[in-house]
Amino acid sequence: MLVSRGDIALLCAALDDTVIQDTGKNESRGKSADRVVTLSSVCLLAFCACSYLQQGQWSTLLTAWLLLELAFYVYQRTRYEKLNAPIQTTLNLQHAKSVQDRFLSLSGVIEIEDFLSGWFNRADPTTIKVGNLEDFVAYGFYTHKMEALDSKAQEQVQQFVADVQDLWKYKLPPGRNTDINFMAHLWEPLRVFPLPLALHLVSETLYFSCYCALILAGFSAYQSDGFRYWIWRPHMADMPEAEEKDREASAETAPIFFLHGVGLGLLPYLGLLHKDVHSVVLVDPVCMMTCYPQLLANFVYKLPSMRSALSSPLGMANAIRWVLARELVIAETFCRKFLWHSLMLWPEDLPQRAVVAASCNDDLVPAELVQRQLQKAGSSAIMMLHPTACHGGFLVDPEFQREMLGHMQDMLGKPELVKKKL
Repeated sequence: MLVSRGDIALLCAALDDTVIQDTGKNESRGKSADRVVTLSSVCLLAFCACSYLQQGQWSTLLTAWLLLELAFYVYQRTRYEKLNAPIQTTLNLQHAKSVQDRFLSLSGVIEIEDFLSGWFNRADPTTIKVGNLEDFVAYGFYTHKMEALDSKAQEQVQQFVADVQDLWKYKLPPGRNTDINFMAHLWEPLRVFPLPLALHLVSETLYFSCYCALILAGFSAYQSDGFRYWIWRPHMADMPEAEEKDREASAETAPIFFLHGVGLGLLPYLGLLHKDVHSVVLVDPVCMMTCYPQLLANFVYKLPSMRSALSSPLGMANAIRWVLARELVIAETFCRKFLWHSLMLWPEDLPQRAVVAASCNDDLVPAELVQRQLQKAGSSAIMMLHPTACHGGFLVDPEFQREMLGHMQDMLGKPELVKKKL
């Protein structure tokens, strides 16, 4: 697989244990299948290279490589047919109602016109009618078409639409505008761009280097129920059994959980792993405000501009991200498994000691709305806003990282435990 994925970048409290999750259950299976195919291809290529290079047969080696690329493309197409199948969901009216009640708490946080226009592919808000919103609610909260819902579910949808109009004081005209459509990512064909085997080999090389770095740092790899994770246990051999039980029972000794987002796996974050850090941090939290259309619109639907890609590093980065977002498993993640109502993290879900770090120019996370939501909810979380960075920009800003670790130190109340090495 080209890139790893997670839902968020998360550092949770830790004094003694460090646990890093590498991949999710379903991804692990897909990733393992890709890895077997990739490594098998490498072995075959290495064998051919040794044989043909000794004889100076470069053209034969090139032919073998092209055949491998063709075989890999056929394999990916076969997997596409399987992963492109529509998802099956179970109707749960109670869950839908609880999410709707939470959504209504966003009054005063989001502008309903911008919200609807974003979901309806930047349509003029005045063209959206009651029927269109009912169709969207049936899709977004129930993953069904309005006409496929039973009478009780339809009444629940209609009541929610009425509540939205009353709470936001936003009156929609009756009827249904058939000329506009919303982003139905769960029902549309997967947007996939065939990536060459060579690019997968580069990814596997990075993965292996990260694997070696974690081993050298003292981590051990484990797997349970399809989840791959790493654990670092300091001084466990010297700890008496009774003391270990006391430590495990203590509420003050929670492990670190580090869940990375879409990108190069854990590799970019190795510099943040300090054994004495204890805190709860959300960094560029795509898990917050997932109901807002910004994430899907910019990651899945937005096409890169050639002029922008050639004129600025940011434009080039966005173009590269567009290509990587078309990788098969990444596309499946965002267009078959992205049920925002099941993934969204709300302020009341955060622990009392928390730091939320976001970037003002992040085109995936609506940072200002996240801040507004936390403020309205009266959350105790510390909000950090990078004034200029885009998504992931904190990785190249050591000063911002120091500030983030400083907040973690303050929450600990034990400054001697935090050792900054940035």
